[in-house]
Amino acid sequence: MNYYKGDYDKSVEHYYNAIEMFDSINYLPPISSIYINLGSLFQEKKDLVRAKFFLEKAIRINNQLKDSSSLAAIYNNLGIVYKKQNKIDSAIVYYEASIAIKKAINEESSLASTLSNLGQLCTQKEEYDLALKYHIESLALERKFNNEVGVCQSYINIGETFLAKEDYNSATFYIQSGYEKAKNLNMLDNLIAATHALAMLYHKTNEHEKAFQYHILYSNYKDSLLNDRLNETIAEMDAKYENETNRKEIALLSKEKELQEAVIERQATFRIALIIGLILILVIMTIIMVAYRQKKKANELLASQKDSIELKNKEITDSINYAERIQQALLFTEESEFLKTHDNFILFLPKDIVSGDFYWINENQNYTYIAVSDCTGHGVPGAFMSMLGISFLNEITTNNQLISPAEVLNQLRDKVINNLSQKGESGTSKDGMDISLIRVNNSTKEIEWAGANNPLWIIRKKELIELKPDKQPIGYYINQQPFTNHELKLEKEDKVYLFSDGYVDQFGGESNKKFMKKRLKELFFQYAEMPINEHQLILLEQFKSWKGNNEQVDDICLIGFEV
Repeated sequence: MNYYKGDYDKSVEHYYNAIEMFDSINYLPPISSIYINLGSLFQEKKDLVRAKFFLEKAIRINNQLKDSSSLAAIYNNLGIVYKKQNKIDSAIVYYEASIAIKKAINEESSLASTLSNLGQLCTQKEEYDLALKYHIESLALERKFNNEVGVCQSYINIGETFLAKEDYNSATFYIQSGYEKAKNLNMLDNLIAATHALAMLYHKTNEHEKAFQYHILYSNYKDSLLNDRLNETIAEMDAKYENETNRKEIALLSKEKELQEAVIERQATFRIALIIGLILILVIMTIIMVAYRQKKKANELLASQKDSIELKNKEITDSINYAERIQQALLFTEESEFLKTHDNFILFLPKDIVSGDFYWINENQNYTYIAVSDCTGHGVPGAFMSMLGISFLNEITTNNQLISPAEVLNQLRDKVINNLSQKGESGTSKDGMDISLIRVNNSTKEIEWAGANNPLWIIRKKELIELKPDKQPIGYYINQQPFTNHELKLEKEDKVYLFSDGYVDQFGGESNKKFMKKRLKELFFQYAEMPINEHQLILLEQFKSWKGNNEQVDDICLIGFEV
């Protein structure tokens, strides 16, 4: 009761009395709770050393009690303490420990806030991709539990991260969404954060009038918050003056002594560690100097060869970069009316500078053709095949208007075989491509589709419809058959996906295995309720998290659109 009245000193006295009582009967659970409360109390008093001291005592008790839920809460609180001390790396360690426990015991209700805390620290360390991963995971949980306050905070956190990355379009979308929600909820703290971020955003984009308007809003909201906090402070002071004017702190002296001894012991340990560290530094510096002298001679020899190697590498890289510009021009989609009128995303990640995967969109009368293809190889050889494939597709659909997807693939296969002189003989070309090709009737939403090794997925009302491809490539094949034409009528809110195998073949995760189609299906279902134009960011962050430090194994191309 005294704690909530702001009477902290009286609260501490009562807590110590309670500890002595429970300690005398060796009853640990309430002692753990008291230590956690003392940690929170001293955080409020901005006495972070004592807050940390009591939280660490709570950890030791909860390790005996094996109370995972309380340990997760304590680790989160310690992360907050270290963050306030500006010890970012230590804060991250405790936040990660809290998250690991909460996931292990499936405690999702409080997981979102810890993920958000960790994401903010990653942004502070300029680890923006990792920050986005945690903020997006937090946003998904807040939506799952219909926590509008948490959703608002997540939008602002994601927007601030994009602002730091200088991705101003994404930053505008998320910060503005957070600002509108904060207004609806009348959340003063988030209104301050959102208006401040919008002022910074429009300042960086040279929209000075908007920047000034949001700065005025920020100042007004901040003044309002200061007035509220001033009123709270006055109320706390009134409560304190209602208590006795002279308090004795005799009951606290022994506890103060215990705390001081702990601090002195920690300082002595630090001094010893510092001395050992200095000795190690001297040893390491000696080793480095010896190694430096040995390598200096070798470096002098290599330096004479370095310039010629760099020049050759630059010439090769310049040529590949020029090829990338040509490929990007062929993939240009901004004039597509279909993409302008349908929510969609395109995720295109070449393994190298240029790609063997390609996507192709062609609009013919009232129909739209969309294809995702995976050519043999990647890099420069794959890019040559992709440009050949785009050229053949344009030629086929120009000369044969309203041709079915199956017949497009039949003619595409003939052109690849004939132009590459493929006869199936040893030593001859075996290049080709896998492809998923759809034709959409823009009026009726009826589709026709054909595939060579690559499928088509449609998510409809939490169910997956999979159109399976013919198990043969575009190119020479021993048991060559005509491609199958599939027909289907799309329904409103259907989500349609075409993709190559690069995403699902990526190695990563804890066991360093392939991502596999099963995980991709689960990912699509997990975020099926989110707008499809947000899927590109989700897929990109999931891919980076899965890949980790592994090398990207193949080109990646995914396209999705919603009816």
